[in-house]
Amino acid sequence: MMSLPNVRCISGHFQYSNSAHDAYQNEWHFVTVLRDPVARWLSHYRYNALQKKIEMSIEEFIETKQAKSFGRAFVDEITEDLNKSSIDSEELIKIALGRYKRFSVLGRLDDLPDFARKFEEKFQHKLDIKYLNRTPEGKKDARLSDSVMSRIAELCAPDISLYTQLFRAD
Repeated sequence: MMSLPNVRCISGHFQYSNSAHDAYQNEWHFVTVLRDPVARWLSHYRYNALQKKIEMSIEEFIETKQAKSFGRAFVDEITEDLNKSSIDSEELIKIALGRYKRFSVLGRLDDLPDFARKFEEKFQHKLDIKYLNRTPEGKKDARLSDSVMSRIAELCAPDISLYTQLFRAD
């Protein structure tokens, strides 16, 4: 087993590993913050468009396979180790829900004070949360039409279901 006696915290954007969680759940605490699925989808699109990785309008993009994958990122990333061809969407959401519930602290980006409170209760350590990686002013989309927003919500249905179940009591 890996030992990191002098390390108190590792933070960043990391791909979830169920095998690492299984192996180290008694030594390490897993903590994450999730963003509202539609807000996360829009942010993902904007970031990729600004980086010129997506070179089409949002109206065109919402009909692509990549747009669909953006909408199920929370479910797909935490179940990446599974053969999804043999598991239906509802079952994948259940598996994802079970895996997220194993985290020591789970928070919402739109309620960081609550996340900080939960973190402090669990670890007796006060967080000083910085706001990083914001979209530059003037680079955000103009108001999107109701039909575009409705399509994005459809694309995000798996993640919305998961998010709603995870934070139902909040």
